Amino acid sequence: MKLILEDEGFNVNAVYSGFAALEWMNDKRYASAILDYVLPDMKGDELADKIKLEYPGMRVILLTGFLQAIDAKKLEKFKYVFEKPTDPRKIIEALREITRDFR
Repeated sequence: MKLILEDEGFNVNAVYSGFAALEWMNDKRYASAILDYVLPDMKGDELADKIKLEYPGMRVILLTGFLQAIDAKKLEKFKYVFEKPTDPRKIIEALREITRDFR
């Protein structure tokens, strides 16, 4: 996904845990974050809560293979929700919409 998004002109950082993501966010300003639901150190909705607390304007996208197992209330935290496998064009379209006004 990182390579596809970079080919589309997006600046992408990929990390593999919730705490690593929060660390990266301390150093840079991001328009959005794409999260998996199952991370090694926390669930995606927990990370979304932490992101929204620290960076209230950031839009969070969920990309998961476990959509049916996630409580619908938890899904409300996300601007977009995609179930794996997902056509990358849908994610690109969502990111373009999100980043249109990001400066």
